[in-house]
Amino acid sequence: MENTISIEIPADVQNAVKTKFAEVEALLKPFTINIPDKERDSLLKVGEKTGPFVDKVEGYTSTAPEYVPNFMDLPEFLRDKAAFDTIFSIFTAAKPAMRMIDDLILLTGNDTFSAGLLYYKSVKAAADAGQAKAKPIYEDLAKRFPGRPRVAAAKAQPN
Repeated sequence: MENTISIEIPADVQNAVKTKFAEVEALLKPFTINIPDKERDSLLKVGEKTGPFVDKVEGYTSTAPEYVPNFMDLPEFLRDKAAFDTIFSIFTAAKPAMRMIDDLILLTGNDTFSAGLLYYKSVKAAADAGQAKAKPIYEDLAKRFPGRPRVAAAKAQPN
């Protein structure tokens, strides 16, 4: 097993980071709306391809306003576009920190799960060898892998 990371984040750093994120959350909270997952999936997304399209539409609404349909609320479009640009710039500023946190989650998760699997295999071997204390531990941990039939159960199945 290769250990990919070995760190200890001091309590004062943890608390400072959590406080800063709470401050960011408090600053943004008055402007946010909680969107249910089902609704999130149905919303149009602005990304690398659609962003430039919306930028061009914004430009054309001022250079060719005769094509703005009378049922399009142009002032609201421009307000939403400005808000999008603002929030996207905040997102862009937050992205490096989010990536660092995600990388730390991946590395520490990899190490802990890998070590956990080593322990699981050791307990399984001990249970297979008839060690009574190991059997309930193995059975409890084996619940994590429900899709894999145990060998004994598979052998007991009639053909």
